[in-house]
Amino acid sequence: MKKLLTLLGFVFTVTIFSACSINGQFQDGPSTTSVSGVLSEQTSLDKESGTHFLTDESGKKTAARSLTINLSGDQYLNNKVKAIGLMNTTDDVFEITGLSVEEILSKNTKQNKQIEYKDTDAGFRLSYFDDWKAETSADKTVTFTAPLATAATKAAVIKITQFPFAYEPTPRPDGTLIPPLESYYGVENKGKILEQSQILKIGTDKMDAFKAVENDKTTYTLYRSGYIYKLMFTPATPSSPDDENTFAKMLADFQFVAMDATVSATDEGAATDAVVDAPAALPKLDMDMTTFESLPYQFSGQYPAKWYYTGVKSATDAEILHHYGFSDDASGTKELISLDVLSDGIPSGGAKISFSGKSFDVFEKSDKYVVYATLKTRNFRLMGPSAYKDLILFMAASLQSVEKDKPL
Repeated sequence: MKKLLTLLGFVFTVTIFSACSINGQFQDGPSTTSVSGVLSEQTSLDKESGTHFLTDESGKKTAARSLTINLSGDQYLNNKVKAIGLMNTTDDVFEITGLSVEEILSKNTKQNKQIEYKDTDAGFRLSYFDDWKAETSADKTVTFTAPLATAATKAAVIKITQFPFAYEPTPRPDGTLIPPLESYYGVENKGKILEQSQILKIGTDKMDAFKAVENDKTTYTLYRSGYIYKLMFTPATPSSPDDENTFAKMLADFQFVAMDATVSATDEGAATDAVVDAPAALPKLDMDMTTFESLPYQFSGQYPAKWYYTGVKSATDAEILHHYGFSDDASGTKELISLDVLSDGIPSGGAKISFSGKSFDVFEKSDKYVVYATLKTRNFRLMGPSAYKDLILFMAASLQSVEKDKPL
């Protein structure tokens, strides 16, 4: 009988909607409201439409149902909840579109706990609920799968991928360089320009990201020193606000961490993550070197005499105070080696090597060679393809402190 009443109500609703459309009359949809109460299931003896009841403190019962939320889930049933939705006036049933627990009353309520997922190989961490399943594939894609709801045919999925991106600094007409994230956006979107209004702040460190929605999938894209990260959310079928809230929490907690790396201990590239013995001497280079100086940051260094370099103050990456790019291309659009003046510390996990009393932390991963150096209290990072590792080591060893009042 209840199913028949529900069907009649549905037909009546569709008839009204169709009549409005034929007459060309459009009205604002009904506004949502909230109802608080203890959520319970209806029985076969109940005459009201719907599937559940919301009972408030005075004992008043409101019939309810939801097409997107499993109201009989352990986390909701027999607990005090706050339901968001609208009243269906055809059968006096409150249609729930959002639900949160205000007070736990049932002993059967499963307390989902947040646990940390940390991937030092991919270089990130976040928290997720322990009833989600986390898997890492061979291509380093991390997949979080939600529990399948009772009425759902497909569970929600969150995927995090990471891949290299060779950022090539390109100047704007005003001479400033296009930041890496904007550069990648242009590559991915066939030259389109990423507007500042499209850049969002996500994660515990409020990192720059841009958002894209396509075919119900929502993706956030970030850049980090030679890598692109994508966080993609695919909703369940039917979709659930709970899953969307979980994704929002995971986004808010997302954070980059130091990457593990392997270092070539021999010319053959035998990988090790242990401390290695220092080479007997600096690599010998078959090119002439010249000196450049940075008085604002009080250091000097050497680079190939036939190369060119550009410097720009970082406006988008809080980790980098100043970025220098070195290239054999006079246009400055083909950066081969970069040198960054850093605002924070040096990541752990690198191999320690020394030249002439100077110590360096070295990482090698995905055909990139990275060397960290310290002058007094200032940290530096030199990075480029592994094919240039001898030159990168030489340039790192050439860094020297410069007195502030030293003339150019």
